[in-house]
Amino acid sequence: MPDGKQLELLRKDFRKASGIYIKKMFEKKSNGISFKFNRLSLNKIGCIKSVQQSIKNGFEPEDHFQVARNIKQL
Repeated sequence: MPDGKQLELLRKDFRKASGIYIKKMFEKKSNGISFKFNRLSLNKIGCIKSVQQSIKNGFEPEDHFQVARNIKQL
């Protein structure tokens, strides 16, 4: 588990990079479902519970936030 400072830095970088997507509509390529990316989405992706789930699934926190930054490609 990353320390608090490292996790906060990853979160901050993610929010900065992904903030441009807030209030924009997206369509999930795999099934065509449309969704709006909002501040709640941003917070859920960056929360400790989401990061812990990624770690449990074998990923590093850096991997979690890197994939999250690529939300537009999903």
